[in-house]
Amino acid sequence: MQIAFTLNFVAKLKDLENLPRQTKRLPTTLFNPPSALWAIGLQNCLQNNTDNQNGTRSFASVVIFGENNPILHRICSTETARVKKFRVKFLFYRLTSAHFFCKNSSMQYANGRYNLKKTIAILLVALLVCVAVVATACDKKDNVVRVNEVTHSLFYMPQYLAMALGYFEEEGLEVEVTNGNGADNVMTALLTGEADIGLMGCEANIYVYLQGKKDYPKVIGQLTKRDGSFLVARTDTENFDYSNIEGSTVLMGRKGGMPAMILQYVLNNKGYTDGVNITMDYSIQFGALGPAFTGGTGDFVPLFEPAASQLVQEGKGYIVSAIGMDSGEIPYTCYTATAEFLKDNSEKVEKFLRAVWRGTEYALSHSAEDCARLVAPYFEGTTLELLTTAIQNYQDFDVWTVTPVTDREAFSRIQDIMENAGELSQRVDYEKIVDNTCANKISPVK
Repeated sequence: MQIAFTLNFVAKLKDLENLPRQTKRLPTTLFNPPSALWAIGLQNCLQNNTDNQNGTRSFASVVIFGENNPILHRICSTETARVKKFRVKFLFYRLTSAHFFCKNSSMQYANGRYNLKKTIAILLVALLVCVAVVATACDKKDNVVRVNEVTHSLFYMPQYLAMALGYFEEEGLEVEVTNGNGADNVMTALLTGEADIGLMGCEANIYVYLQGKKDYPKVIGQLTKRDGSFLVARTDTENFDYSNIEGSTVLMGRKGGMPAMILQYVLNNKGYTDGVNITMDYSIQFGALGPAFTGGTGDFVPLFEPAASQLVQEGKGYIVSAIGMDSGEIPYTCYTATAEFLKDNSEKVEKFLRAVWRGTEYALSHSAEDCARLVAPYFEGTTLELLTTAIQNYQDFDVWTVTPVTDREAFSRIQDIMENAGELSQRVDYEKIVDNTCANKISPVK
């Protein structure tokens, strides 16, 4: 009997050249788990659905993790196999030697078919290693906090300062930070137990709560208190006050995204309506706004630092307003955890928040240049001059909270913003989303 396996194994990017040539690649999908993550697994060994008329189906998928951006390649083979319902699933992490399982493309591939005997032999070895990894994990000290952040941004500088200054270590914690590359991915990591704490906007918590999730994550500490983006204009305007932008085109980012909702809220409050006296362009993803603007699209664009200051340095734009100052204070970026994690790890959460707010205290009491030198290793490729300028802007516009406690009025305002954008089906009570139990124990920054 032939069996069709769906294999998921790890290869470095350089190993791509060794993949079977008898395959057809489908479009790639970019995603961003931890750069240090190595995984090997066997999933969905036999599929219970029938794709072919004779009740057969087979394909192989290869997960490739590079040093920076992992890429998912699906590689379709030509073999045919009988389909039955049978599953084997395992997955383990940080196995730096895992790539040897697929280093040689001939390990299971022979004459256009996967060799079952070799595959089983590999799985037996992998299972033994998996057991060893699990055993090691059981002996690990309970001081690790896995943080999944919505993006890697200078906007979250207090967290990086806490890392650089050793504040987490002084609290007895080992913090592992992962770039989730989007609030949806951060929320998924929390709900599946892949992360302990998420850093993202609290609108994600609201959405999940309204979906009826039982152990939905709650806000446990607030890091930033306003939108951190700046409105960049194509021409310099003195004393900008939104009064002279009628007929302009404003690049907004993805419709429904928090930056776009906040900018819409500001523009609407200034008397502008999309399609009436201004054009709000939602056709470009937020991450591509800068290149689109420099390429000649739009009259205004919202950009975070250091992208905003970089355009100014290059003479391609002018910062005319801090959008977060125009929209008012909101719980823009918050630390989030499930109720179960908070219940079992309240002391750990308190230590984590205390370390971060020591970083905030440093950010508010030291020069932008001092801060830039400390966080520079976390932003390779960005000059110290640009980092300093960007940090100075964030300091000047008061973006970080002096206490991790989330304010009720600010929480109400973010729901106003979501309602204005037509993205909120119903309002949610403050107590349903916010848990200040640990945050209340952290002394405010003076």
